[in-house]
Amino acid sequence: MLKSFGTGPRVALYSKFKQSTSSSASADYRADIDGLRAVAVLSVLFYHAFPGHFPGGFVGVDIFFVISGFLISGILFKDLERDRFGFLDFYARRIRRLFPALILVCMACLIFGWISLLPNEFRQLGKHVLGGSAFSANIVLALESGYFDTDAASKPLRHLWSLGVEEQYYLIWPGLLFLCRHSRRSTVALIAALGVSSFAFNLYFTNADQAMAYYLPLTRFWELMVGSGLAYLVRHRGVSAGILGRWNSLEQQPKFAAKVAGAKALLGTAAIAMALLLINEHRAFPGWWAALVCAGAALIIWAGSETWINRRILASRPLVWIGLISYPLYLWHWPLLSFGNIMSGLGGYPSTGYRVVALAASVALAYLTYRFLELPIRHGKTSVQRRSNTQELVYIMAAVAFVGALADLRFIQPVSAAQPQIAKITAAMNDWQPVEDATIPGNVKGTVLFLGDSHMEQYWPRIQQVARQSPFRKTIVFHTPEGCTPIPGLDRRANPCAQLVADGFALAAESRVDTVVIASKWYNLSYYKDYYRSGDSDAGSIDPLAQKNRWVFDQFSAAIRRLRQRGKRVVVLLSSPIGDAFNPSQMVDRSGLVPHARKASAVPRADLENMLAAVDGRIRAAAESAGAEILDPKDWYCDRSICPVLDSTGEPISRDGSHLRASFVRSRPTGLDVLIQPTTIAPLARNGNGSRH
Repeated sequence: MLKSFGTGPRVALYSKFKQSTSSSASADYRADIDGLRAVAVLSVLFYHAFPGHFPGGFVGVDIFFVISGFLISGILFKDLERDRFGFLDFYARRIRRLFPALILVCMACLIFGWISLLPNEFRQLGKHVLGGSAFSANIVLALESGYFDTDAASKPLRHLWSLGVEEQYYLIWPGLLFLCRHSRRSTVALIAALGVSSFAFNLYFTNADQAMAYYLPLTRFWELMVGSGLAYLVRHRGVSAGILGRWNSLEQQPKFAAKVAGAKALLGTAAIAMALLLINEHRAFPGWWAALVCAGAALIIWAGSETWINRRILASRPLVWIGLISYPLYLWHWPLLSFGNIMSGLGGYPSTGYRVVALAASVALAYLTYRFLELPIRHGKTSVQRRSNTQELVYIMAAVAFVGALADLRFIQPVSAAQPQIAKITAAMNDWQPVEDATIPGNVKGTVLFLGDSHMEQYWPRIQQVARQSPFRKTIVFHTPEGCTPIPGLDRRANPCAQLVADGFALAAESRVDTVVIASKWYNLSYYKDYYRSGDSDAGSIDPLAQKNRWVFDQFSAAIRRLRQRGKRVVVLLSSPIGDAFNPSQMVDRSGLVPHARKASAVPRADLENMLAAVDGRIRAAAESAGAEILDPKDWYCDRSICPVLDSTGEPISRDGSHLRASFVRSRPTGLDVLIQPTTIAPLARNGNGSRH
C-alpha cells in the first residue's frame, strides 16, 4: 500500500512546495484536495484524448471550480477576519500563480502556429491568445459559438475558457466579501443569493442556449460558490450549527463524526463516478447534471482529510504529485492534442499512439514548468523579489496579448500565407454571406419564401444579386435557421429546431406567399444520430432513414400537401455537392511541418449521386407525392460525368465540405432566377444541356 501524504513522509516535490509557501497556507494544506485535483485533471485529459471511452470526463472542470472556490475563499475569509486582506496583494498572488505557465503555453502555441497553421487558423489562434491573456476566453468562445463555428478540436487554446470563468469570479467575489466583512449574516445572505441566482441562470440558459450556459460566467459562478459556501461553513461552525441544527451537534461526537465523514466521502465519490458514467455531450449540460458533480466534489472536501478514501486514496503519492502539477498539466495537454488533430486533417483524430505520447509529453512539460518556472516565480525569497516578479509577469503577459492581437488583425501572418494557392484556399474559407432571416421588398404581386437551413442560406448571394438587377420582382423572404432540417416534428439535440421549423411552415401558409422553395442538407438525415421526435427529447436518438421512422418523410409530405391545397407552388431542391473533396481545408497537405497546397481532383458525378441517392430518393418521393416540383442543384455545378471542385481560375467552389462559397453561387444557380420573376406558374423546364430554368 502506498503511504499517504497525510501520514507518511513527503516526497521531494511536495516538500519543496510546502517549504516555499506561506506559513498560513501550509498550515491549512490538505493533500487529499490535491488528489481530488488529480482526479479532475485526469478526467479531462482522458476525455480529450479518448472521448469515446471517457464521454463524461469534461466534468473534471466542474470539480476544479468547487476546489478553487473552497481554497481561495478560505484564504479570503481568513484574511478578511484578521484585517489582513489587501486587493493588490490578493491579485498579485493570483498573477504569480497563473501567469508563468499561461505565458509559456501561449508563446509556444503562437510559435508553433506561425509555422504550421493556415492563415485562418493562425488568426483565430491569435484571437484566443488575446482572450486567454485577458482571462476572457470564455466570452470569446461564447461569441464564436454557432453553426459555422470551427470544430472545438481545432482550437488549441479552447480550454482556457475555464480560467476565464474563475478569474471573472475572483474579480467580483473579493469586493463583495469585503463589503460584508463585518456581518456574518450579510455574508451568508450574499453566498445564498449569488449561488441561487447563478444556478437559476444556469438552468434557464441550458434550455435556451446551451453554448451560452456552458461559457457564461453567470451560469457558472454557482459552482465556485458551492466551494466558497463550504469554506464558510467549515470555518464557522456556529453558522453550520444554525443551519444544520441537531445534526451538527451529533457530528461533534468523535465516533459519529468519523462515520458521517466516511459517508460523505463515499457519497461524494459515488456522485462523481455517476457523473463520469452518465454525463456525456448529449446531456443538457451544465443544467441539473452539473449539480451532481459539484455535490460530489463538495462532499469529498467536506468529509475532511481523515476518511479512508481521502487519506489512503486521494492523499496517495501518485495522485498528490499529479495534483501539484495539475494546472500546467491542464494547460499543456490540450494544445498538444489539438495541434495533432489539426495536423492529421479536418475532422480526423491523430493516431492512438500520438495521443498516448501527447499525454506523456504533457506530464513531462507540466513537471518542468511547475518545478523550474512556477515555484521560483511564485515564491521569491523576499517581498521585493516577489513584487518584481509580479510586475515583470504583467509586462510579459501584455506583450503576449499584443502579439495575439497582431495575429488576429492579420498584421502577423503564418509561413503558409506566402503560398498563392494557400491564399486562394483561405479566401474560399472566408467567402460566406450569412442571412438566416431577411426580406427584399418586391414591386409586383407575390411573395417567394426560401425555407430551409444553411443549404438554402447559401443561395442568398444569387437571389440578392438577381433581385437587385431585376426591374420586376416578387417580394423575397428567407427563413433559414442554420442546422435545422425543414421537416415538421423532427428535432435535433445539438440545435433544437422544432419551433423554428414550425414558424417557417406557418410563414409559408400565409396568404401573401405564393411560392415556397425548400432546401436543406438532406444528407444529414443519413449520418447524424442526434435527431429525435419533437416533444420526446428524453427518448433515444432516432435514425430518420430507418423504416420504423417513416413518419419523418410522411410529415414532410403532409406539410407540402397542405401548402399545395392552399394554392402554393412548392419547389424542393435536392442535395448540393458535398464531401471532403470539395472542402478547401482538405486541399492542404499537412504531412510536413509547414502546410502546402495539394492537387485537387474533380469528383465523378456518379459517385456523388450514389452517395446521396438514399436520402435524396426519399425526399424526392415524399415531395413529388404531395405535388411539389423538384430541382437538382448538381445540374448547375456538374456536367454529365464530373463535378469540379475548383472553378476556371483554380479557386475552390466551396467554403467547406458542405457549403458553396458566395462568389461562386452568384454566377451558377441560374435555375432559381425564374422563381422570383413575375411569370405564370408552370413546371420548370429542362434545357438541352441538362440544367433547369
